[in-house]
Amino acid sequence: MTIPEMLEKVKFEGEHAKAIFAKNLFLQDKKKKDGAYLVIAAHDTNIDMKGLTKHLKAGSGNLRGGDVEIMEAMLGAKKGSLNLFSIINDTAKKVHLIMDQRLMNNFEFIAFHPMQNDATFAISNADMKKVISLSGREAEILDFS
Repeated sequence: MTIPEMLEKVKFEGEHAKAIFAKNLFLQDKKKKDGAYLVIAAHDTNIDMKGLTKHLKAGSGNLRGGDVEIMEAMLGAKKGSLNLFSIINDTAKKVHLIMDQRLMNNFEFIAFHPMQNDATFAISNADMKKVISLSGREAEILDFS
């Protein structure tokens, strides 16, 4: 299901009505075996892959969608189910977490799939930050605008 299709089906109410949906990308640097990234951004954020590649010093054409088997091994997430909570499964701390500054600063509630893509729920911004803290790491916050 695409994000626009999901937005048509999922309706939050009350204080959660303005929740922003997050998109989650698992990326790898094909030249660096340990170069794995979980990028989480607002669903409507345009991620400039060339700019991100340059920022991460991955080299032209080296940053790409990560291998599904590696994602599952590192983050415990199956294809279509990757989300912020996956980072807790990375006990070796090999995956670099990159967060959209808009998610970190502009929204009270953020919507994620809960490790499966047939459900969606919203958590508060404060709780999102707690999940990051509980993972034992700091997120790199990027302005994708």
